[in-house]
Amino acid sequence: MRIAGEGRLLGKTIELAGLRKDGSEFPLELSLAAWETHEGRFYSGVIRDITGRKALETELAQRNELVNAVLENVESGIVVCDAEGALTLFNRATREFHNLPQQPLPASRWAEHYDLYHADGRPMQAADVPLFKALQDQPVLIRS
Repeated sequence: MRIAGEGRLLGKTIELAGLRKDGSEFPLELSLAAWETHEGRFYSGVIRDITGRKALETELAQRNELVNAVLENVESGIVVCDAEGALTLFNRATREFHNLPQQPLPASRWAEHYDLYHADGRPMQAADVPLFKALQDQPVLIRS
């Protein structure tokens, strides 16, 4: 036997708009659960005001937009990778310099794929790439 609404909302958390006494709306989160005991089946609902969390999410999204706009418009090439070496950021200057899009390449192939060279013109090997060295916890020396 299935009780109306069971299965669609149970065990899920959904966001809804709540209404305060003064008529203003606010974001809320609703979680519904069910459990059985020897006395029968019971249901519970928890409602949380998530106004603060939504404000922080909005602020974070605005900051991300600002950072992305700065990174895309700075004239220096910037590349960022995650702990596994997957490129997570490849700004406009870098894409234009290499004339290649960001691609999911293993860190060991960066030097070859992006035609990276030392200042004296020698092709770089994977172990020579500063970002690869940093990923391997090796010191990176910058010479001017």
